[in-house]
Amino acid sequence: MDVAGPADVFAEANTFYGAPLYRSVIIAAKKDIRSSCGFHLRADLLLGDIHNTCIDTLLVAGAPDAANRPSDPVLTRWLLREAPKARRFGSICGGVFPLAQTGLLNGHTIAAHWQMWSVSASSSPL
Repeated sequence: MDVAGPADVFAEANTFYGAPLYRSVIIAAKKDIRSSCGFHLRADLLLGDIHNTCIDTLLVAGAPDAANRPSDPVLTRWLLREAPKARRFGSICGGVFPLAQTGLLNGHTIAAHWQMWSVSASSSPL
């Protein structure tokens, strides 16, 4: 849902406008991704493939256990380098946790699903 939902919203915006305003791509650390429901997804690009690329809207997808996952240093470094260059960045559901681990959300008010907060409140508050 964290990947397909936003991609569908951008596809609908393209349909509504009648022109391709948005091109959604999946960028990940590895090509083959297994979603939380067991579906397989394939990344369009790897994190290492992004160099001097203009990202308009960068969204970090979450996972049901995102609050309890250890920090991924490769993802953290990539987000620290690429998110500030994007026109805007944000997250979907639990994607707030890897984004928060970068420090890029410090000093900002954020909103997250109440269940995400209740899972993480005992381990690492934002």
